Amino acid sequence: MFADPVGTGFGCLIILTGVPVYFIFIAWKRKPKPIQNAFDWMTLTLQKILVVVPSEKSRQL
Repeated sequence: MFADPVGTGFGCLIILTGVPVYFIFIAWKRKPKPIQNAFDWMTLTLQKILVVVPSEKSRQL
């Protein structure tokens, strides 16, 4: 902190910007329905674009 106070300040600022993001996206459990629908739509769209959900294939037993 003493060697680079400006860098430390920027680091703390970056960390503090995550606090409202956490409360909006994670901690706030009773979101209004339009906001929850927007989050669900965004999640599904990003999963499709980034191909993070494996495709459903029938398994042979």
